Amino acid sequence: MTTNNCWAASLGNCADGISREHYVSEAFFSGPSVAVRGLPWCKDQTKVVGIGSVTAKILCKKHNSDLSPLDQEAGKLIEVIREHLRLTVARPKRPISPFKIERMFVNADLLERWLLKCLINLTAGGPYLIGANGVSPGNPPHELVLIAYGRTKFQGESGMYVGAHVGLDMKMGEVLEFVPLLSNNQRVIAGLFRVAGLQLYLSLDPLWIKSPLQGVSGIDADWRMTDLHRPFKKINVNVGKYVSHTIEFLRSD
Repeated sequence: MTTNNCWAASLGNCADGISREHYVSEAFFSGPSVAVRGLPWCKDQTKVVGIGSVTAKILCKKHNSDLSPLDQEAGKLIEVIREHLRLTVARPKRPISPFKIERMFVNADLLERWLLKCLINLTAGGPYLIGANGVSPGNPPHELVLIAYGRTKFQGESGMYVGAHVGLDMKMGEVLEFVPLLSNNQRVIAGLFRVAGLQLYLSLDPLWIKSPLQGVSGIDADWRMTDLHRPFKKINVNVGKYVSHTIEFLRSD
């Protein structure tokens, strides 16, 4: 970390002192806890921790505030997930017939940046190099900071992928799981996220992507069966033989 502990200090405009930043946006959860796996203190098993207390002094108040649109998008995402969960419970109770398809939307650009923010929050100050060009353990390189703040975009093979396979269960509730994918056991080269069953893969290396995932240790069967897709347009959710609703990913380009 930098001397003032703000991981965005390379932007050069820190202000208002260091604040306590939630590792994962508090607005994302209506419940009191978050499941995390893969960090040094929970490397081999999922650990449930209280969301309200999981904070660290890793951003100054200005840079924390500048990322508030990402936190707002996280709140919108959980609204989509709650509606998805409601429909998957309610619609099987209806007589079997075609449904009026409900369309739900996710801002993929903001979601991608939110995942990067979460990854940096969860690894900042830790023992791993971050990204392909990280040179100091626990300190994100400037190019990733620029992407997190919307100054530049991911290049090449880097960025967010949506993982999907036939039979994927998206009913696991408001739980976020994160597993860092390591290169040579020292460099975080990607992050595997599961959000209420939605599988999201964030690649930090423009020249490399680990796919397929069958040979990766420490991940479960759902991830090993997962195909990674980018760009990804939508998920069709069936109830019986009929499409009930869709989750659509919108990008600006």
